[in-house]
Amino acid sequence: NLIDAGALAAIIALRTARLPEYDEEKGVVNYGHFTDKGLPLDESKMPVTITFRKLGGQLVIDATKEEEYSENARLTIEISKPSGKEMINAMQKGGEAAFTQEELATIIKESKKIFKNLHSLAEEEIKKSQK
Repeated sequence: NLIDAGALAAIIALRTARLPEYDEEKGVVNYGHFTDKGLPLDESKMPVTITFRKLGGQLVIDATKEEEYSENARLTIEISKPSGKEMINAMQKGGEAAFTQEELATIIKESKKIFKNLHSLAEEEIKKSQK
């Protein structure tokens, strides 16, 4: 599932990035030395994407390549937790089939569970890399 893996990798890369030092007096970037200061990104606003695929009336999470090729529809949800409660930031649908209200309710409920797990795992890895 490249959509979700790519999005998570991009967020982790931004959260762990270290910039080269900048010498203000000389007005040059010292590419051989890096600062200990990261980008000013708030952990609570870190979005996570979760993609669901519909195959013959069944919902699939983390589809294989073969499942992706045979999907009837796809829905990617992006969730963050800016105020202590999960918030849906974005949704993108692909494919020709529609999702029922019941399927959407299931997708949203499961997305929040998956978000908690992925967000925790990402934060653990970010903290390990900052030591």
